Amino acid sequence: MRRSYTLSVFLIMLMGIPSLFAQERYQEPVFSRADINVTLDVEYGQNVSILPVILGQSDDPIAVPLLMDIYEPNAEVDTLENRPLILFAVTGTFFPAYANAGFTGERNDSAVVEIAKRFTEMGYVVAVTQYRRGWNPTSTEIEAQRTILQAAYRGIQDLRNAVRFFRWSVEENENLYGVDIDKIAVGGTGTGAYVSYGATYLSSIEEVLLQKFIDFDVDPPAPFVDTLILGDVNGVNPALLNVPNYPEYSSAFNVGFGMDGALGDTSFISEGEPPYIAVHSAFNPGAPYDIGDVIATNASTGLPFAVIPTASGGLGTLRKANAMGLQDIFKDVEWTDPFSPIAASRNGGVLGLMPLITPSEQVGQDAMCLGIGVPGDTLLHYDQPWAWFDKIIGAGAWNFAFADQIADGTQITGDQAVCRSSRGIPNDPVVGRAYIDTVIGFIAPRLSLALGLDSGDTTTTSNRVYIEDTNVEVFPNPAEERFTIAYRTNAKRIGAVQVMDFTGRVIRSIDDLNTRSVEIQRKGLASGIYLLRIQVGEDFVSRRIQFD
Repeated sequence: MRRSYTLSVFLIMLMGIPSLFAQERYQEPVFSRADINVTLDVEYGQNVSILPVILGQSDDPIAVPLLMDIYEPNAEVDTLENRPLILFAVTGTFFPAYANAGFTGERNDSAVVEIAKRFTEMGYVVAVTQYRRGWNPTSTEIEAQRTILQAAYRGIQDLRNAVRFFRWSVEENENLYGVDIDKIAVGGTGTGAYVSYGATYLSSIEEVLLQKFIDFDVDPPAPFVDTLILGDVNGVNPALLNVPNYPEYSSAFNVGFGMDGALGDTSFISEGEPPYIAVHSAFNPGAPYDIGDVIATNASTGLPFAVIPTASGGLGTLRKANAMGLQDIFKDVEWTDPFSPIAASRNGGVLGLMPLITPSEQVGQDAMCLGIGVPGDTLLHYDQPWAWFDKIIGAGAWNFAFADQIADGTQITGDQAVCRSSRGIPNDPVVGRAYIDTVIGFIAPRLSLALGLDSGDTTTTSNRVYIEDTNVEVFPNPAEERFTIAYRTNAKRIGAVQVMDFTGRVIRSIDDLNTRSVEIQRKGLASGIYLLRIQVGEDFVSRRIQFD
């Protein structure tokens, strides 16, 4: 893997290259920060949490509200009624901030708020979700492995619950947040990326019945995940520690994405599942970039151990997703963003993957700066380099945030001062935002493509508004030589159909129809996924068709 383009080069690129998207909605900002409405503490369900037991606040698990913060463009400037939705899960090692010995883990984390606002400026509705937390890092290694897998499982249930909440809101709450439930992306950062990987690819309980997820120290051996206790993978069946929320609605979404994190095992990935977009710090010591162990430190012994053996990071996961054709939507696309060539120089042809080379892995002066005692330096440039915090935390270990002295008041001099001045202090918002420029710049065009978005013109409106109409059927799907579009009731007729590739280019158009059913021939179209723009009455419906 070539180690080109340091952070300074990224910054030069950002200053020197003009925008190539011409303010296209979903790829560049079309709204200002002043145009964003934020609704805090929206309850998207309730479920049973073990965190109060872990923190010594309760003797038994208790039901807690599941909360999210929702960001959306102000209705006065955004005339679209239905906007694509991004669900974004926060980090935190399944503990609240500071209880996890870190400064992140909340919905108001600086980087999380920045990312949410960036996507909202592009025209998305963004829901920053908090899932249930809690596991046991202080007991035996097998107990830690069992409880962290269960924590991830609960997080997956909650993220899928959040998807169902919005479908319920559209049907039963007058679509209060103005979302298009046919265009949903699920993502996350750090621990939230573990959850988004799982939500994308864990489809059945059988997938977690692997040898590495079974406790062989008991007789008979017991799987880490027991559905009688935790419920099914979607969380729609009642269990001892699961309360179903909106079980009548679908948990499906179109595309997943993550910043660091990993998938429990590549065997989770199956045919027909969504594509995934990954940005991964290639030398992250906690989350493997390829196939490797997720390492944790036992809180009692202080010793590292594999809390999730042979997990799969961005490279390992997307290499298999590519081999299975899940990433084909990203094939043969002439990307115009400045970040795709950098990704291509590093990812070995694995579509949808941006490896980040963080400063602490580079040579020269940066190498000198490792291990010289600058508090948190290696951690903050090694793992989630886009993260920062914006307040001083008492007189404790994080008190160095915006000072030229460490926590005990010792002035920083010598090599420490050189490193801090040359690289920016640890926890530097300028550094974090520069990484977010790269993250968003790489992810945004791929999200737009995977969601089938028509960016429209340079104004705040799209040139077509699509409705959800469950009466429109496309079958068989996937198809071989032909497929049929049918309208199930007499209420409307199909007036026209356009078949488009994922660049938005119309490759076939059938007009002047007035029918409830139309058959469309393949006629030499290459294998892959195509978008369908279907006119029903005076409305438009979007669907997808896959040719094998």
